[in-house]
Amino acid sequence: MNTQKFCFIISIFNEDLYSHCKKCIHKLTIPKGMSIEIIPIHSPKSIAKAFNTAMISSDAAYKVYLHDNVFIINPCFLDDIIYIFSTYPKTGMIGVLGSKTIPPNGIISNSTHKYGSVFEQQNNSQTTLQFLTVSSDIEKVAAIDNLIMITQVDIPWREDLFEGQSFYELAQCVECQKVGYDIVVPKQTTPWCIHQFSTPTYHDEFHHNRLLFLSTYANDIFPLVSIMITAYNRPNYLKIALESALKQTFYHTEIIINDNSTDDRCQKLMMPYIEKYSSIHYEKNKTELSVIDNFNRCLERSQGEFVCFLMDDDMYHPDKIQKMLYFFLEHPDVTLVTSFRQVIDDTGKLLPPLPVTERLFDKPTKIQGISVPGFILKLLANVIGETTTPLFRKKDLKTRSFGELFGKQYQVIADLATWLSLSIEGDIIYLPEPLSYFRIHKGQDQQQDSTIIKGCSEWYELIQGLYHNQMIPKKSDYLRAVTKWMLKNLFLFKLIKLDSNLFSIDDTQRFMDYMKEAMSMVQKKK
Repeated sequence: MNTQKFCFIISIFNEDLYSHCKKCIHKLTIPKGMSIEIIPIHSPKSIAKAFNTAMISSDAAYKVYLHDNVFIINPCFLDDIIYIFSTYPKTGMIGVLGSKTIPPNGIISNSTHKYGSVFEQQNNSQTTLQFLTVSSDIEKVAAIDNLIMITQVDIPWREDLFEGQSFYELAQCVECQKVGYDIVVPKQTTPWCIHQFSTPTYHDEFHHNRLLFLSTYANDIFPLVSIMITAYNRPNYLKIALESALKQTFYHTEIIINDNSTDDRCQKLMMPYIEKYSSIHYEKNKTELSVIDNFNRCLERSQGEFVCFLMDDDMYHPDKIQKMLYFFLEHPDVTLVTSFRQVIDDTGKLLPPLPVTERLFDKPTKIQGISVPGFILKLLANVIGETTTPLFRKKDLKTRSFGELFGKQYQVIADLATWLSLSIEGDIIYLPEPLSYFRIHKGQDQQQDSTIIKGCSEWYELIQGLYHNQMIPKKSDYLRAVTKWMLKNLFLFKLIKLDSNLFSIDDTQRFMDYMKEAMSMVQKKK
């Protein structure tokens, strides 16, 4: 390779723009002993293929790939490039705009961690597109914009994958990093380039290439997400739940299924899926486990950095994982992302929201973790969502046990206890879109009398646990929560007074003891 040579490879769709682009290149200060060449590419159908052809034809060590609507105005551009490549030899590609993250939908403009600047020119007016400032010489990024890309290593462009004019640059960034090179954005006191702006149009080729990029590189650039399904004697619902997991638009997933069924119907259903999808990891429990033990068995088997449960009678929206993971990648302080959940009936028909599932906010909203207990107790409801709803980072579950909070293992409200334990570790994001579907039907555990009374008692124990662990700082808020709990369950107290045989002796005794304790506290408060 000729280390004394720069090659400018320009894709051309407008001859007037190309003429100006070329004039700007000829005005650059050429370092002593260096030379330049220009390779024009006229109306390429596949930019990746055209770039490969040009790359192979030039012996220049330094190659600048750009479009005809990009005008380099930094006179010391070539010196600055040589400085970066020589000072930071692991640098493989340089761009004037770049992103620290590649969002799960593959569109880097959606990232909130963009660096660099460029002058945007449109209709004879010029503005500065300024993102985060690069404070040192360079900022390492995950990807750069394709308006200009400078390299010091020749890595084949993926013409085997990408036709047209989109996503070839993101693929090149990933390929460059896979062989050990960095992608960087330089510090620019003033923008190095002017970009003749035209409104982008997203056509079929763009969407095709986007999905192709995601399916090809998801395992390289995104964390693994484990979707965990606990199955129990409901093969028809299990099939629907599983299909919704397989239809996720986020590609780097595994599906963990723990079958707690008392028969083999779910097992028979799973056989063709296991043969077809290597991402499915199915296990039939030898003996029936408790609900919590089955949840925890899924957690033990999961390999994902991020995990989410999917109850076998619920469903996911196809974009659930993609949209939720975005907020984790953009907000590292977040430990849980949840959303509005759509209620459905046993046939899948959409139902109006229940009081507990009402939409909390009309736009994506961050809730400070420290405020979550008060938020929950004010409503005395699991507004964060049932087990199917949230996505969370596995390592943030410090107890390593689903449903454990402050050393107590919850059974009925285990999901809420888990969400509260995660809120201690960080903040929560709420999304207003219906990203999961919560099925209401007669066969679910929440409808059983024994579950109802146990849940009431656990709510009281949760209030006590939060208060005694300083998660409810004011005693007045604690007493208000106790009063609200007592009033909410007064009807159940009266029913048991009329018929003490409604529930098991142990469940009844625990609940009645708590009610008497709560009544005593409320009476003293008065």
